[in-house]
Amino acid sequence: MNYLYKLLKKIRIRIKNKNIYYFNKLIKALYRLNFFIVNRNNKRYAGYFDKTKCFTKKIKVSNEFLGQVKKDLEMQKRDYYKGHKKNKFLYYDYPSEYLEQINLAWNIDRKKYCNFLNNHFGNLIRKIYNGNNYRVEHIYLYETINIDATETYNANSNFHTDGDLNGALKIIVYLCDVNTSNGPFCYKEFDADKNEKIFKVQGEPGTSVIFQQNECVHAAANTVEKKRTAISFLIYPSLRKKNFLYKEKPLNALCSLNPFTKYS
Repeated sequence: MNYLYKLLKKIRIRIKNKNIYYFNKLIKALYRLNFFIVNRNNKRYAGYFDKTKCFTKKIKVSNEFLGQVKKDLEMQKRDYYKGHKKNKFLYYDYPSEYLEQINLAWNIDRKKYCNFLNNHFGNLIRKIYNGNNYRVEHIYLYETINIDATETYNANSNFHTDGDLNGALKIIVYLCDVNTSNGPFCYKEFDADKNEKIFKVQGEPGTSVIFQQNECVHAAANTVEKKRTAISFLIYPSLRKKNFLYKEKPLNALCSLNPFTKYS
């Protein structure tokens, strides 16, 4: 397996030096290969999203954790690509409009939040990936703001699907009470006649949404009277038995170039 990793790295570098279009095509192909191996002789995502692209789970969130979240959000740290790790990630233009609509904490104690994810969802994620391990590509800790207790638009309120690479999975955990007044997560499901039904996920802190974002048609409703606080994880399957955490990742990093990497 180590030989395969080294060979793919050499091919990747050579293609990148020649043509960025083919380089991006190769990265997508590698993610498809990784996901194919994860699902060999099994259903995609172990069949969890065959009937619905989204489901919910309730976990317990301590007051201590919520207090730490509040402190972290006050820092509003937002790091962009500045030349470091230039050969580690695919980069993209993070929508600056959205940054004006949320308070965002970034690169704040990734270990703490990864441990939170693993403690509450680790076993479930490994089942979804047919017993394989996973990488935490991104951690978004944010508040969707509200202005003067009136309906406040946010860019994610339009229904959409995401464009992450093969194998991607998202988990959102509410860190406050969420109802129709502060922008609940919404998603659509379609029956055999393609009639749609819209679901709004409401609940206490710890209410969690697990969804396959590339196929689940979803949105974050506008806040109407107050803000919403949540944490979001972007996850990919990993064939590695053990992963090592990057201390920092740029906000505008789309994903790791190498889906077989041992780093998360």
